[in-house]
Amino acid sequence: TEKVLSSKLDILVLSPFEVSVNDRFKQNGIVVVKDASYMEDSPLGRAEWILFEAAFLDKIEEAQVLFDGVAKRYNDLVKLIPADKKRPTVFADKKYADSWYTAGANSYMGCFYKDAGADYVFSDLKNAGSVPLNFEKVFQRAYKADFWLFKYNDTQADMTLKMLGKEY
Repeated sequence: TEKVLSSKLDILVLSPFEVSVNDRFKQNGIVVVKDASYMEDSPLGRAEWILFEAAFLDKIEEAQVLFDGVAKRYNDLVKLIPADKKRPTVFADKKYADSWYTAGANSYMGCFYKDAGADYVFSDLKNAGSVPLNFEKVFQRAYKADFWLFKYNDTQADMTLKMLGKEY
């Protein structure tokens, strides 16, 4: 917070989750703009937020060209998925603390899985956000899935089964 305050920003774009610091920024003359792209229920809906960001930089035309290109490539890839083929089953992410935050089928991640030709093991969760589930519920559905997808952000080493086992 102190680094942001000392940087002399005019505008700060934040997730609406950052409510606790908004007042402090506003009191110091920084305009706080809320970016709610996380609420979009489609991948292209999230990508379209580039137009929102571009408006602050007077770059809407450039952003529109970028977005149109992304949308075309995305839709062209979706068209390559055969409708009549067996779809591999997938589940995603890892347990965080005591819960497994599982994307609903109507979320942007659920849309990604469907568009990629996957059969999402939690496709019956019709919400657009995530649902906290316990390990047992996830294991019950996911242990036979063809693929387990999760984010892992360590530039020093790839995740191994042994490392994953230590987390559990």
